[in-house]
Parts: sequence; structure tokens; C-alpha cells
Amino acid sequence: MRESTGIITSVGLLVVAGMVALGLRWTWVDPDAALRRDRREPQDVLLSPGPDILQLAALEHPSAWADVLWLGIVQELGRKLEGTETNWDRLERWSNIATDLDPRYFVVYYGSSIHLSVYARRIDASDQLAQKGMRALPRRWEFPFLLGYNAYFSHGYADLAADYWRAAAAEPDSPRFLPSLAARAQFQAGDEDGAVEMLKTFAEVLTGPQREDAELRLKLFQSEFRMRKYDAACQAYREAHGRVPTPEELHAAGLVEDPPQDLLGARMTLDAGCRARTEYVFVREDEALDNVGMDRRRSEQLDKARREVLRRRRADHENETNAAEARPHEHGRSDAEPERARPKDEGAR
Repeated sequence: MRESTGIITSVGLLVVAGMVALGLRWTWVDPDAALRRDRREPQDVLLSPGPDILQLAALEHPSAWADVLWLGIVQELGRKLEGTETNWDRLERWSNIATDLDPRYFVVYYGSSIHLSVYARRIDASDQLAQKGMRALPRRWEFPFLLGYNAYFSHGYADLAADYWRAAAAEPDSPRFLPSLAARAQFQAGDEDGAVEMLKTFAEVLTGPQREDAELRLKLFQSEFRMRKYDAACQAYREAHGRVPTPEELHAAGLVEDPPQDLLGARMTLDAGCRARTEYVFVREDEALDNVGMDRRRSEQLDKARREVLRRRRADHENETNAAEARPHEHGRSDAEPERARPKDEGAR
């Protein structure tokens, strides 16, 4: 009996000693362990098994679970305010799961697509989520509008953007600027006649402010054709006379038949590069083409700058490492007495 009691006591002491040792390990041996644990990024590999399975797993409450996921997405987007980075992988996964649970959850589709495009620069993921939303909610103009934005500014496809924006303009309650936006993208894609015809068609079927905007953009397009004539005449005049003329001089000389004003009545001017401009047409259509693919170029420039910074940091680190290795090591000589001078040979006196 005493032997059993002794064994139990020994085991208990060993357990206590182990717990004490574990506590010492976390507090003394590794004092930063708790800090690392608090800072550890929670990982999840949650992927959507598909809408059919999720509907069964949601126990007849798919909308409630979708709301819970949306709250998690909002919290994830707010991490920036806390000084930490948003986990875009998680946001992308949760958005797909939430919309599988509730396929008509518009705010998840649209809100997450915008953030994936504008802030995460994950254009393909943004496109996929917006296309998923467009299939589930085909009457919402926001999805083709966002897809057109991505096509124009990120992918650099003005013609594809025009198609998306034209589709968005046909949906109910779409913004008044969409017909003009679609036509301008088509104009910049090179189909100038098609853009003009599209605006004429829109002007016949639209009413109110949308029609006014379409008619305004049509006059601006037609002004572009007139201003090109003044561009060419100015260049010819400058080559012949060595100076930039005024539009009135070109018109008076018969070099351009159209009056020196746009179709809105604003007076035309010529800059030092022989580009015609007015107060309504200050940026020409060929100059506006620089906006096509602008986000992609900007992102590429930022990535290039980041890579250069990392390259310099690695080079500096390698230089410091090489310098430290090449530095001679003092093996206790620093505190030793200096070597005494050799006494002169007395026989040499």
C-alpha cells in the first residue's frame, strides 16, 4: 500500500515539475512566446464546397450564415484602421461562400469586387465575383459597370469596356452618364463612326438628363473632327511661316472652312504644339487614351519600385555581411600589452 502511495506521489510530483518546467519555458526561457502567440495570424483554409452542399449545411438558415460571413468581411476590411493588413485571400473565400449561401446578396458581390479591384489590385478575382453577381442578379447595372471599369483602367481594353458600359446603360435606374461613357470608350477603341451612331441611337430613345448627356457627348465628338482639321492646318502653316497661327488666321486664309469654335460655341485656341483646344474640349480624345490601362501601368510601376527597394536592401545586407567576414578578428590582442621595442645591439656601438 505504501509502495502504491509512493508511486502516485512520485507521478504527481513529476506532473507538477513538468508544469513548472513548461511555465519556465514560456516565461523565462522564451519570454516572447506569448507575444508571438498574440500576434500570430489566424489561418483558415475555408473554401466553398458549392451552393448545394452549403444549403444543406446551413440547416435552412443560409441567409443568416451569409450575414455572419458579411460581418466577418467588414471586420476584415477594417483591419487597416487597426494598423494591420487585410487578408485578401480570406476576403475572397468568404465572399464566395457568402454568395453561395445567398446568391442574391448584392452588397457582398459589389462591395468585395470593388475592394478586390481598387485596393487589393486583384483584378481577375474582382472580375470573377462581379460576373458571378451578374449571373445571379442580371438586372443590376453595377456589375457590368464595374467590369467595364476593370476592362478600361486595368486590362486596357477600351472596346470591352464599351460593351460592358453599353449593357449597364440599358439596365433600369442606371446613371445618366453611362451612355456617354460607353460611347467615349468605343470612340477611343478606334470605332469612331460606331460611337457617333451609338450616341445618335441613344438620343432617340433616351429622355431627360440621359438624353442631354448623350447629345452633349455627340457634339464633343463632332467637335473633335473639326479640331483635327485645325491641327493639320496649324502644322502646315508653322512649317511654311515658322510660327503658330491663330485659328482665325487659318479660317480667314481658307485653310479650314469650319469656323474656329467647337459645336458648343466655345472659341478655339492653338497651343505651342499645334493642338486645338476649347474651354469644353481641353483634353483631346487621343490624349485621353493614356487613361486606358492606367491602373495596370501604375501597379506595374509600383511593383517595379518595390522590387528595386528589395534588391537594394539585399545588396546592402550582403555588403554588410561580406564586410563583417572580411574584418580581422582580434583574438585577445586588444587588451594585451603592446610589443616592446627590440633593444639595440650593444656590440654595434
